[in-house]
Amino acid sequence: MTHTSTPRCRHHRQQPALWHCPACSLDLCKDCRPYAEQLPIEIHCPLCQSAVQELHATPPPLARWKELATTPLVRRSLLWLPGLAAIAAAVPAPGARWALAVPLFVLFSAWTVLLARHAAEQRTGPLKLGSLFEIEGLEYGLQTFWFALPFAALFALAAATGSLALNIVALAITAALAPAALMATVMSDHASGMLQPQRIRQLLVHTRRDYLPVALLGLSATGLLAFALQLPGTSPWKIAGSVVAGLAGGWLLTAWGRAVGELLYRHRRMLDYPAGVDSLDRPRRPNERVYRPALMVSDAQIMLVEGRKKAARRYLGECLTRFPDDLELNRQFDELVRESSSRPEYRNHLERRLRRLVGRGQSAGAADIWERNNAYLGNWTPKSSETRYRLALELDQRGEHAVAFRMLIGLSPKNAGFNHLAEAWLEAARILDQHLGDPDKAADLRHFVGENYPERARKWLKKWQAYHQPRSSRRTRAGNAGARAGAGAG
Repeated sequence: MTHTSTPRCRHHRQQPALWHCPACSLDLCKDCRPYAEQLPIEIHCPLCQSAVQELHATPPPLARWKELATTPLVRRSLLWLPGLAAIAAAVPAPGARWALAVPLFVLFSAWTVLLARHAAEQRTGPLKLGSLFEIEGLEYGLQTFWFALPFAALFALAAATGSLALNIVALAITAALAPAALMATVMSDHASGMLQPQRIRQLLVHTRRDYLPVALLGLSATGLLAFALQLPGTSPWKIAGSVVAGLAGGWLLTAWGRAVGELLYRHRRMLDYPAGVDSLDRPRRPNERVYRPALMVSDAQIMLVEGRKKAARRYLGECLTRFPDDLELNRQFDELVRESSSRPEYRNHLERRLRRLVGRGQSAGAADIWERNNAYLGNWTPKSSETRYRLALELDQRGEHAVAFRMLIGLSPKNAGFNHLAEAWLEAARILDQHLGDPDKAADLRHFVGENYPERARKWLKKWQAYHQPRSSRRTRAGNAGARAGAGAG
């Protein structure tokens, strides 16, 4: 679909649209997906879930082949890069030619990485040969130039055998993997990035539509340079052929480096590459467990704007299987269940939520949910004894003493799976004594627990005294114990 003017977002009329879904004719802006411009995501239509088109997207790397071939950066490289290749090809002795090829290989590799980074970050400043020999350029070049070493070793082995088939195989492997290796090197600022199979796979998957033309361009450049170095003989026409092949190969190698950078820039969002920002000033990318749930919440909000509550509830339920502990996802899911369900159903939902939180040791989160829904559910208490016990202890720490006492004293001895009944009743007696002002009932309750659960009562009392005894008395007890131990030893 061609837009003659800047379209406006369907949900935010004051915002220009950045994405368009042809199937639904839906225009979206950056406010529809929080941080969408900055984060490495593939935008999907909130209605049909198909991938949407980015308006004013970067064209394919080789769509502007004339601009790519005649850019000032490439023209400046033409003054020396193909010339060096031609000089190496013009050396008649094969041994001297290969010896000269080694430093040229290092120079070509470092320059190619600089070209790719310059294009990937859309830098506007000049890039000169002297950049390679500055302190930053030297450091960056030493970290990145050896991304081409595996391909050079492959070519050396193929040349040593003298087999045409092996040379063709080496060319095919280099053309297939070199663009991904270069992009991985630029993304990580180190050649070790190409040793990560997961990153290479990610690059191949997301750039597959534009990868083949760039690979063919690299195949042409590598083939011409290999031909220039391996062409035998010292006759003038063979030397001239080597020089021409070196000139063409050097020029294509320059264009290939820039094309790889353009390819990385075009797919920068999905590859988590913050192009356009200097490498020293790149912001640290947020953790996936931070921004993925935020995007999911935004998706659900757009569904609610469209009036699709059931779809939003189902979507949030699927999201919670990936991020079960995210507070915002859980909060919005609770609200949806509350709006679209009856009170008994919502009570059962909260029962399951509190049970999961208590099972993971997150009693504070369970208490937050209970306090948020207490007024709506009318002083509701969970059915699970373990959940009620942990929740009551947390509420007691927050000052809800009457509620905590009601939850603890209401625990039933008929629940065979609950093993903290004595502790719960002793905690209820403590709350009665300390906070509710009824020491007589507290003493009766302690006496009842001591008669029926004597061992558990002794353990609870010992633990409670250890936590609540003043430090001075602890030191006195320790000193007395040490004195008694010393006397016994004497």
